Amino acid sequence: MERINKQAIEQLLRTKTKPLVTIYVPMHATASPSHISENQIRLKNLIHKATELLRAEDQGEALAQQLDEKFDELSSDPDFWATKTPGLLICAGLGSLRIFNLPVDTEEYVAVDIEYHLAPILALVNDQQSFYVLLVAQHTPKLFIGNMYGLRISNVKLPANLRQGLDIDEPNQKTENQGSASGSSLNTGWFNGRGGARNPGEEDRMRFWRLIDKTLKDKTDNILPLILAGIDAETVEYRAISKYPQILQGTISGSHSDAHMPELFNKAVHIVRQEILEPERLAAVQEYRRLHGVNPERTADTNQTIEQAAHQGRIDKLLATMSRYTTDTIRDKVQTTLQITFPEPQSSQLLNRIATKVWQMSGTIINTQPDEITDGATMVARLRY
Repeated sequence: MERINKQAIEQLLRTKTKPLVTIYVPMHATASPSHISENQIRLKNLIHKATELLRAEDQGEALAQQLDEKFDELSSDPDFWATKTPGLLICAGLGSLRIFNLPVDTEEYVAVDIEYHLAPILALVNDQQSFYVLLVAQHTPKLFIGNMYGLRISNVKLPANLRQGLDIDEPNQKTENQGSASGSSLNTGWFNGRGGARNPGEEDRMRFWRLIDKTLKDKTDNILPLILAGIDAETVEYRAISKYPQILQGTISGSHSDAHMPELFNKAVHIVRQEILEPERLAAVQEYRRLHGVNPERTADTNQTIEQAAHQGRIDKLLATMSRYTTDTIRDKVQTTLQITFPEPQSSQLLNRIATKVWQMSGTIINTQPDEITDGATMVARLRY
């Protein structure tokens, strides 16, 4: 099973065989028996739809048979159905078939064409934001690194607890906490700005946070955003002393263990979308609107002018409605989720053709929400010149 990345897209776009099949499949991500059964039925139905379209074409029979055989193979593979992401993308040509996990939900979609229908994926690549999640805790703090697919423990080693980090043994700490005026600078002879004795436990804790922060600053990729998770009082303290260059405003409250990884991941992705991806998307929409008003010749808003500009390599950014936030998914949840959407087949074919050309000409494809671009258009473009 593969993940979407630029290299995979480039390989798919170089495929020369015809016809080509593109299938988008929404999936239950949990591996309960009922969910596995539903996933199998849905995939079978979509492959059946693809084979019907293929068999209606002169050169489609061999590929149709290949798809049928592949489904039979997958049906008897328990590992394939064990754990899934919210969606699958299947790209099949005669003699080749690739299956990609999608990090977002998707509508059902089947296309048989001379090229793969990758327009939503070209936009999705721009959302592949990596990030850190720091579990702020006095005992067993953890640093995770994540992207839109999931979280994993980082290779950066953090001290297991405050005492280990500060190299304080228990007898010494007990003595200091009783107010000894000698030895370590952690003693209670310090005073706060209000004239009261300073809590040595607080001083130890703040030094521990600084030690963790220095470790992150020295041993991580500092350009990646950092999300804090933990008890509110401790994340507030950590944020106040941290010198990490990009700590996001959103915080994941509460204590978290490995058993809560899916919940931790979902909350982290929500923060990344809210603070990084959504502002970038809205900024592109606002810039298009501004440019369309003051310098309309630098924009295109009809299918004909957009397609012409794409072939001329003039499109800097293509803004297209290929997703929405919705609760109308195969999962029984009340919170909204981002879902890939598709226009009707003829418009989808045109959009895909244009998006592919923009990608090949080093332009950017941006997924917009319904009604964000002017007059309900499916796509608009900002031009380089």
